[in-house]
Amino acid sequence: MNKALLVTASPGAFAPFSSALTSEGFSLARADSGSAALAAVGREAPDLVIIDDQLRDLSAMELIKRILETNAFVNTAVVTSLGEEEFHAAYEGLGVLDHLPPRPGRSEALGLARKLKELTAPLPSRQG
Repeated sequence: MNKALLVTASPGAFAPFSSALTSEGFSLARADSGSAALAAVGREAPDLVIIDDQLRDLSAMELIKRILETNAFVNTAVVTSLGEEEFHAAYEGLGVLDHLPPRPGRSEALGLARKLKELTAPLPSRQG
């Protein structure tokens, strides 16, 4: 089972997204601030941290940088209104798995789950 952490001050806006992740076999924890997310990552690193860029205490970019300092193996995704090009220009080099639109739903959750599963799938053994 994959562990995910949803970091948002508005969890109700993520209900369909959260439900879809859970149905894909994720255990989903929540944090309402960047500082709470960092504490959770420090205690027990999740496989994925989904960050709402509307946090009050830290920007999504600052939170990602701090997560990388704590554990570089934690995958991240950002919920943002930035377009594709703007997002890549801003977050380039931070290893963000995906960027999601504001108020993501079921299809975004399924796509994100698929990306994480592809990324973490064991490599096939080569027998020669």
